[in-house]
Amino acid sequence: MLLDALGNLCGKRLSSTHSSSSFRVFQFGPLARRRKGWVGESALHIICPWRITVNGRIVTGSRDGRFNREGDLVLDWDQFTVQDSLQYRLLEEWLPRDPTKITVTKHGRIDLYAIDPSLNIIVEAATLGPIGDLQLDLSGGVRIDVMIDGTVWDQWRILNPRDLRRRHICVDGPGQIVMD
Repeated sequence: MLLDALGNLCGKRLSSTHSSSSFRVFQFGPLARRRKGWVGESALHIICPWRITVNGRIVTGSRDGRFNREGDLVLDWDQFTVQDSLQYRLLEEWLPRDPTKITVTKHGRIDLYAIDPSLNIIVEAATLGPIGDLQLDLSGGVRIDVMIDGTVWDQWRILNPRDLRRRHICVDGPGQIVMD
């Protein structure tokens, strides 16, 4: 089931990314309107450490979300938003936005980073490591690495955000596959 879900990512375009609570979401496939936002055909929710590299060079990763746009450690979380982070700035510099797919929260913040579809960043391969680490190789030398970092709770999951009644496939640490 997990290998089928990973195989289904292959050939799909990376369409958006955003933070939701304490995890990062990457969506794949064309975006479609759902309630007040946009969703892809498949979504990867990551709770554990992750990073994006291009041709072996780190673009950004999970730790960058703890620093402000200038690279200083955030101490006052009450005044901090995702858009204020170094991670968000690095994503903006690397990935042009799709201006037709902007979702704004009730607080006036953009909560979805829809990627310009003309970039056409396609999943070419998905590899599952022996303890549940995930490596997604995308076109243009792009790679998303997901690194299991604990022995309890969800580490990452794949789901269909257009039909949340369908089962989620979770990987708990260390590498235990759980069906929600």
